Formats: sequence, C-alpha cells, structure tokens
Amino acid sequence: MTPENGRANFLDPPTPAMYKGKVMQTRLLAATLFAAAILLPTCTVAQTTPPRIPTPPKTDSNSAANAPRLQLTNYLDAIARTATDARHTAVTALKTKAEA
Repeated sequence: MTPENGRANFLDPPTPAMYKGKVMQTRLLAATLFAAAILLPTCTVAQTTPPRIPTPPKTDSNSAANAPRLQLTNYLDAIARTATDARHTAVTALKTKAEA
C-alpha cells in the first residue's frame, strides 16, 4: 500500500504493524498520564513548608528563678578564666621553639 516513493498514503487503511504501533503509543500515553495524575499531587504536597514552631519566650536573666543558673555560669566562667590565664602565662614564658 505504499506508492513508488516509499511513503504511506494517509488515506489508505493502516497495515497491522502501523496499527499495533499506534495502539501501543496510545496505551503508553494513557499510562503516562495516569501516573502523572497520581504522582503530581503528592509531589506538590511534599513541597509545602511545614508550620513554624513558635520560639519560647526569653527568660529574664535578673529574675530569682535564674539565680542558680547565673551562679553556675559565673562559677564555670571563673574556672575557664583561671585555666586560660595559666595557659597564657605558660605561652608567654616560651621564647624559642626548643622550649615549646
């Protein structure tokens, strides 16, 4: 059913191979559209931002409830200060690489 130039005439009925190809293309298109209809809504839901968690209110550092925390902070700062001062004195006493 092809003329001399080798092209199929569109008015002729399709050959079984051409018909099978068109049916398969239609089924593939239908399956793709069905999968897209199912997957696209779930993808858009997954991209929404979660609700923000409110930040807790700031505590007053001068309140009586924070006195133990402030005392602990001052105590740890004093320990760190003495260790830092001792290290600073040891480092300043070094004059050469051999002493290090």
